[in-house]
Amino acid sequence: MGAKYKPVAKKVLPVATHNPDTSVPIYKSINIGNLTMLPMYPPSFESLEYTRRLTKERMAKIISCIPRDFLMKAELDLLVHVLKEREDIIAFTDAEHGTFNRKYYPDYVMKTIPHMPWQIKPLRLLLARTEEIMTMLKEQTLAGKYESSQSSY
Repeated sequence: MGAKYKPVAKKVLPVATHNPDTSVPIYKSINIGNLTMLPMYPPSFESLEYTRRLTKERMAKIISCIPRDFLMKAELDLLVHVLKEREDIIAFTDAEHGTFNRKYYPDYVMKTIPHMPWQIKPLRLLLARTEEIMTMLKEQTLAGKYESSQSSY
């Protein structure tokens, strides 16, 4: 029988408390408007004109994820038509993604109580993969997924 992971005395437990200043965020509804009908006979997949965003390589990658014989030819044509029509709103890379408009989705504020920050040993990176990991981290920071912090955590 192994030792316990953490003694009960050292467990971090949430604190039940009430904050009278807490407000419920107000979300505005989004007016989508009238949606256009999907075509009964979309243009053939083979006649697709590729663009800067919807490249032949990206389309091949999307289609390669679909199991063989899962879609009929007409369904594949419709999928490609919809992707072509909506290519401006699809994020193909992390750098192309956006965020929800704060007008419709206000930031969520998580209230905390005064406490002593706990200390955890930092994760060690494999030296052989440090450069690769740092490149990924920089790309995702530039894409807006992460931001710098001076927090105790």
